[in-house]
Amino acid sequence: MAAFWSSGIARLRTLLFVAGLIVSLPSVAAPVHLIFERDIDVSGQTDLFLISYASQADFLSDTGFTQTALPQSIAGNFSLGGFSVDPLGGWHLIFERDIDVVGQTDLFLISYASQADFLSDTGFTQTALPQSIAGNFSLGGFSVDPLGGWHLIFERDIDVVGQTDLFLISYASQADFLSDTGFTQTALPQSIAGNFSLGGFSVDPLGGWHLIFERDIDVVGQTDLFLISYASQADFLSDTGFTQTAMPQSIAGNFSLGGFYIGVSAPPPNGVPEPGSMPLLALAVAMLWLFGRLPHRPICRADSIGSST
Repeated sequence: MAAFWSSGIARLRTLLFVAGLIVSLPSVAAPVHLIFERDIDVSGQTDLFLISYASQADFLSDTGFTQTALPQSIAGNFSLGGFSVDPLGGWHLIFERDIDVVGQTDLFLISYASQADFLSDTGFTQTALPQSIAGNFSLGGFSVDPLGGWHLIFERDIDVVGQTDLFLISYASQADFLSDTGFTQTALPQSIAGNFSLGGFSVDPLGGWHLIFERDIDVVGQTDLFLISYASQADFLSDTGFTQTAMPQSIAGNFSLGGFYIGVSAPPPNGVPEPGSMPLLALAVAMLWLFGRLPHRPICRADSIGSST
């Protein structure tokens, strides 16, 4: 009875948190953040730069941004594989080993409790992750969704005609992610042009899923980044109902996109919550209730990515 009571209290707290989050969404700003990484480490030079926009409109027009040289220093044999902000305001980076070494950890998670900690590179935790990556894949992006699910997208290093380019690994919670248990693996239908790679992935707090693809080699006068946006996870998984936007940002030739986070839509002008808040709340509560009742079983190991396609 005590175990049942404690699990019920924990679930109630989660439900109340999500309810408060979703009901308050329309009054929250719409930040968008990009992190760019230097392609080749140069001693004494900044490795990472954060570009922040106050709104999605600013992001799409590349206006009103701030640029911050980040203090984090990256080991020469690692690169930034993804970046996300969780629903409680924690900032997270995942670094990936450039060349797989048998018996060595492929991924490391660096977590900060706040943006202030992230910007000063203080008060962080570093975790060696248990996920093992197939040698012909790399981490293309990662995101924490508004209900606390953690998601990784792995991309095939070299395009192979007729083979799946992207795989989504989803965990229902941070605990599952940190232990690499209870995940689902999905072969994604998106096909990537041979001269582009996945630069980042984000699930916004209203449930939209977004991908940014980056040109592998900069071409003067050509668009470097393309944003693909889906209104829902269902659209994302079926690769339907998306919008594609050529982004105006221009990237220096010695930098690449390491990850991005896209926030909620801007509030209505009169500040009145949008009618969609209550249906979203009802959906979130229903999903959490079902998740608490249904068993979760891993489909396959992360290190089997690409082995059957």
